[in-house]
Amino acid sequence: MAVDPTPPEGIERYGYTQELRRSLTFRDLVVYGLIFMVPIAPFGIFGSVFQGSGGMVALAYAVGMLAMLFTAARTRRCRARSRWPDRSTPTPGGASRRRSGSCPAG
Repeated sequence: MAVDPTPPEGIERYGYTQELRRSLTFRDLVVYGLIFMVPIAPFGIFGSVFQGSGGMVALAYAVGMLAMLFTAARTRRCRARSRWPDRSTPTPGGASRRRSGSCPAG
């Protein structure tokens, strides 16, 4: 058995082998962004929310969250009823793909 006379470069000479992926997926970036931004995001607007809500910051955030949940639920239901992935895409004739009686746009 022949032994390689040149030692490996870097940390491989200590027996380390690369085991981790050296890439980030979109999901990885979103999770990193949430971990990094979510804890500090409210501090930037706390003063104006405190002033505007009369000191009831938690109630203001709860009302905002409830409004966003209703909006998301309505959007989900509208998108499920839609026949096309992007209903606002114009057709070659210039007409919109929106059907009459479907969910309101905007």
